[in-house]
Order: sequence, then C-alpha cells, then structure tokens
Amino acid sequence: MRKIGWALAYAVPAIVTSPAACHFASCSYRDYDVPMPRRMTIAGQIEQLIGNLGGSPICDDCITDQLNLSVRSQTNVVTRELGHRDEYDRAKTSCGQCGALKTAIQIRK
Repeated sequence: MRKIGWALAYAVPAIVTSPAACHFASCSYRDYDVPMPRRMTIAGQIEQLIGNLGGSPICDDCITDQLNLSVRSQTNVVTRELGHRDEYDRAKTSCGQCGALKTAIQIRK
C-alpha cells in the first residue's frame, strides 16, 4: 500500500484506512500518516499503580499479579530503583493488598 495523506486517512471509511484493519494483512502503521499508539512501559505501569494506591504499601508479588507481568523480577528491578527516589518509601511492612509481611513500596504522602 502506498502512503496516503492525513486528511484522506480520516476521510475514507475506517475499514479501509484503519491500521487495525490490517491486523491480518501485511500492513503496518508506516503505511499510514497516523501516529503509532504509545504503550506505557512496565516501569510506567508500576509507577502509576503505586501512585493510584495513594500511599498504601504494595509488595512486588501483588504488583506482578495486578499488572499481569510474566515474572516477579521485572517488578523487583523497578521497585528497587523507585525505592531510591525521595517520593517513594520501600521497606519491610505489611502489604496493603495481600496483608503479608514483605518488602513493599509506597508513595510518600
């Protein structure tokens, strides 16, 4: 497929020009003048989850479960780094989700 203009991409029915319509074809977002959707990184998802808890501590296992991550070590790498920042507190405490006494992270109030 050739590149098409931005205005044309939005004027023609979505079934013809939508990158989603190319799911099973050999098309890509580069075939259109539309921006590729951005996905949040794992670190960004973890930061957002911790922030949404409003100061309630959460352990790495619960973060892994809630974000459907494949391995706990992904979470551990991120939470150890966040624990060094001033706005986060990472210490051994009871998790606000599962109640177990573990190393958990929370946003400082």
